[in-house]
Amino acid sequence: MKSLSAKILTIGLDGADPRLLAKWLGSLPNIKQLSDNGMSGKLASVIPPISASAWTSFSTGLNPGRTGVFDFVSRRAEDYRLNVVRSTDIASKTIWEILSERGFCCGVMNVPVAAWPPQSVKGFVVSGLPDPSVTTHPPTLSEKIKQLGWRPDPPMVGKSAEDIRRELLSTMRSRGEVAKHLLEEYHPDFFLLVLTETDRAQHFLLSRNDEIVREVYAMADEIIGELREAYEPTVTVVLSDHGFNAIQGTFFTNCWLLEREFLALKSPLSDPVSFEEAPIAWNRTRAFSYGDQGKIYVNLVGREPQGTVKASDYSSVVSELESELSGLTDNGRRLHVKTWRAKEIYRGPWLSCAPDLVFQIERGEYGAKTSLGHRTVFQAPQIWSADHAIEGVYAIEGRGIPHAGLDASILDLAPTILHEYGVELPDLDGRALKTCIGAT
Repeated sequence: MKSLSAKILTIGLDGADPRLLAKWLGSLPNIKQLSDNGMSGKLASVIPPISASAWTSFSTGLNPGRTGVFDFVSRRAEDYRLNVVRSTDIASKTIWEILSERGFCCGVMNVPVAAWPPQSVKGFVVSGLPDPSVTTHPPTLSEKIKQLGWRPDPPMVGKSAEDIRRELLSTMRSRGEVAKHLLEEYHPDFFLLVLTETDRAQHFLLSRNDEIVREVYAMADEIIGELREAYEPTVTVVLSDHGFNAIQGTFFTNCWLLEREFLALKSPLSDPVSFEEAPIAWNRTRAFSYGDQGKIYVNLVGREPQGTVKASDYSSVVSELESELSGLTDNGRRLHVKTWRAKEIYRGPWLSCAPDLVFQIERGEYGAKTSLGHRTVFQAPQIWSADHAIEGVYAIEGRGIPHAGLDASILDLAPTILHEYGVELPDLDGRALKTCIGAT
């Protein structure tokens, strides 16, 4: 039952990086106020730091081994084709579902994966990526917010820096205005908006045009201030799902697996193709990669439809992959590669769906892609100039929140928010941050 008078405003700044926030904090007055007056610190993302799994873990307080979400896509059990992951694939309830069941009115906007399709909650939900349109609960809200200016993330590929700037600032401004309108109409007890423009600006422009990236951060800060004024929350939470690194190059994981004879093709490729389009000879393939970031899956007998690696050989194949990655070089330069096995970073009933090996090259300074048919394993950055880093950032300020510096995990935010409403769920993987420093 609804029992407390908390009003929590939560703003997600997709990909906001602690180093950039520190650099520009003087021109971000609202974020600075939150940091100066409340709790703040670095926020460790999930590994690898993919937005789909990170926002899902934020929304549930559970690691991907318990949510079942490891990427924007998952492979089908009957073959090697991929399905787009949706909120209906999440094996647990989100913050807004939990609060709604207890009588709190919730407003949720633009959360990747976790809000598409929107859940039927007390209040409203507006979908986020990878929804190609605008889907809402209640359904009638969709047309209304479109008329108010809401739209899905605009395409960025092939656009000039100035066009990207114009699109991102325009989209973010309209989203802020629609959010204010819905706050006035619904008066939710809990409100969550994710601004994905910070992520897009960094992917396409970080280190190429940092001034535009700074402008996007500055508008996000403005919107935080406007929403705080309109909503008058008891507590404000700002967080990012991961940080960002400028990248030196792109690593084609499947091309490397082919070169090292972990993966085989039925016929040679003369042009780049996606993982799903590639003529992979599954009966001769021991390992493969799909989705975002550096992930490798073993072609395991009994798990994959055409598995070749016996359970008794599984550990030795993973060890072989680790050994080969440790010797990775680019133009004769030895690269630092960190690896994680699935059991090191995930736990829960969905462990069998996790990548068997996760890797990161030069602390994230090389982005990993899974297409095949490239002439080289490494390539200079093309469309993107930056990719995700593991460390994001958070700040929490408001009634009863102490001033403290405390590094945290993205798993900690759900229990922290629920704690403010008097909801304690002991089976979550995260912790309520306020209780960690003895606050009451």
